[in-house]
Amino acid sequence: MAGMNFQTRSSAGSIFYIGRKTIMMRVTSQMLDRAAAKSGLPIRRASLLDYIDNPGMGNNPLLDSLGKNNGITVDSTRKNAYEKLGKAALNLFQSVGTLTSDDENSAFAEAKKSGDTTKIQSEIENLVKNYNKMLDVLKSSSSPINTYYREILEETAEENSEAFSQIGITISKDGVLSIDQEKLKAADLDSLEKIFGASGTFAPKAEFLAARIALNAQAGIASVSNQYNSTGNNYSASYGNYDFWG
Repeated sequence: MAGMNFQTRSSAGSIFYIGRKTIMMRVTSQMLDRAAAKSGLPIRRASLLDYIDNPGMGNNPLLDSLGKNNGITVDSTRKNAYEKLGKAALNLFQSVGTLTSDDENSAFAEAKKSGDTTKIQSEIENLVKNYNKMLDVLKSSSSPINTYYREILEETAEENSEAFSQIGITISKDGVLSIDQEKLKAADLDSLEKIFGASGTFAPKAEFLAARIALNAQAGIASVSNQYNSTGNNYSASYGNYDFWG
């Protein structure tokens, strides 16, 4: 019904709707921990949200870039940018997670049973599409932290450039991934799993980075939502019905 708010939950997190429009899915600290464990990367508890909530952490240019100043007029463009960043990160997180899942019904487990890699190939294509979109969104941002995440994401791909080339994935000079469909179809399951599986050299790290980017986008939305608009009304009131955090 028009005007009603709906909330659904999935194994990947929480997805929130206004009518038919998806607003945000929550990436939890537990999901971040699991992604970090698979990636082998250290868990750094201090996130962008910590800096927002704790000015005592020292002089931080990130607060300036977020525009967290008393009485500032809410910038809808900035809010939209955070939502765009969050959506791209969540799409990448979900598509990677489909491949890194290690349960008995995972994509790789099913492929091993059937001997058919068609589903794996399709998921890799989806991952590459979402990776390129994530990269594009990060490149459009002048935020230092987004520049940092873009560089780490590109480095993660570059570290796998040789393995990628063997299964038909190439990296352009600007970091964009492209797929040779025929070469990907010819790739054996073991080679695909070594890159994109739960213990792979690329996918787990990409999953962890996507989770961090999504959490920082959520923190940006929180920062904007805690400001006041020009009429003196708390902007977060418009988000009061939508639980972004739990």
